[in-house]
Amino acid sequence: MATFLLIPQVGTNVYFITFIEVIVLLIISVICDIKTYKINNTITYLGCTIGLLTNSYYNGAEGLLYSLLGIISPILFLWVFYSLRMIGAGDIKLFSAIGAIMGFNFTLYNIIYSFLLGGILAMILMLIRKNLKQRLFYLVSYFKSCVSQGTARAYTDFSIKDSSKFHFSIAIMIGAIVSMCML
Repeated sequence: MATFLLIPQVGTNVYFITFIEVIVLLIISVICDIKTYKINNTITYLGCTIGLLTNSYYNGAEGLLYSLLGIISPILFLWVFYSLRMIGAGDIKLFSAIGAIMGFNFTLYNIIYSFLLGGILAMILMLIRKNLKQRLFYLVSYFKSCVSQGTARAYTDFSIKDSSKFHFSIAIMIGAIVSMCML
């Protein structure tokens, strides 16, 4: 298998540059998500463009492919969650922007860590808010409804701006930082 799927052939300076690009992207995205309950397309598209340019400049065609796999993989892996309205399109685009900068392998780990850490953060929030029982009841009712009706329905309504909603971009940021530490 091609080595670009795992780690591109780059120097330490390029790793530093890409880490800075991702950190800046994440900080801006989280601030935007907290303020507006969505991640602006301009931010994620700019992240994708920067990733494509950086990797193409330092690694040529192999770098371009490395970035493209990083962009496409979150869309393929997470479209089911988006279809069920369990994750927002902005979150997937943020994963893709990170993938454009850091590539396929990093993106895969980032998704895994983000979901694991997001689950832990959500559990902590439910314990603090004392609504764990209510949220688990909603989840079980959701699955029962899907099974009894033989169809999947939307899990949540993203148009409702509720301060008690969990901003998944925070979990994505923490997942990316953990993934960076694992490199």
